[in-house]
Amino acid sequence: MILDNLSRAFKTQNWLAAGVEFVIVIAGVVIGFQINAWNEGRQADARASVLLARLGEEVAAALDEKERDLERLIERHDALSQFNEVVAPDAVEAGSEALCRLIDQSHIYLWQRVRMPVLAEMTATGSLDLISSADVRNAVIALDADLTGASDRIEIIRSVENIVRLRFPELLEVRPAAPGNARPNEWPVTCDWAQMRANPAVFNTIANNYDRQGAMLHLLRFEIGALRRLLEAIESDREGAAR
Repeated sequence: MILDNLSRAFKTQNWLAAGVEFVIVIAGVVIGFQINAWNEGRQADARASVLLARLGEEVAAALDEKERDLERLIERHDALSQFNEVVAPDAVEAGSEALCRLIDQSHIYLWQRVRMPVLAEMTATGSLDLISSADVRNAVIALDADLTGASDRIEIIRSVENIVRLRFPELLEVRPAAPGNARPNEWPVTCDWAQMRANPAVFNTIANNYDRQGAMLHLLRFEIGALRRLLEAIESDREGAAR
């Protein structure tokens, strides 16, 4: 219809009518682009909102899991510290079976990699750019780098296994229970405390494992701090959007 009017205006040299029709065409195109951009913006905002909600749930779950790991590792690390009172060369008292079991398991580090599929999706696909908050984007980038760095350092710590019972089988004995009666970490253990004190290598091995557990504690706290900072940024962005 508009094209027919334009054609007719040109044929009759009605330049005013042609100008009006031309303006109508341009205005229609501009409005169409604006509506399309508005729809795309709405879709992008909706997707960003969904991503942010999923990421918040993911971070909160990972933080809860890491905090439980931290509590367990602190408990084990504090209990293992008693080895200094019974294995040091000048010690005199014998340790308990519980401490003997902790020494046997001192090479085991309670840590697991944070699995965050939403974070991985955002960093891999570029959908992080949909998030309007610079604080959230920066916190996501920082968390991704912090988790990668912590994971690499933890793998280095775990790559060395000072298994006391294998290095000193005559001083620490684990007696397997009958099948089905107990889990391996609950099997009876016996430590020859007197001979342990007489062998400085035993003390050094346990101390090395103890120090490695301390390093794990530091890295766990580092991961928890990064997760908290991102969660705080997400919650702050939500509060700002609600106002």
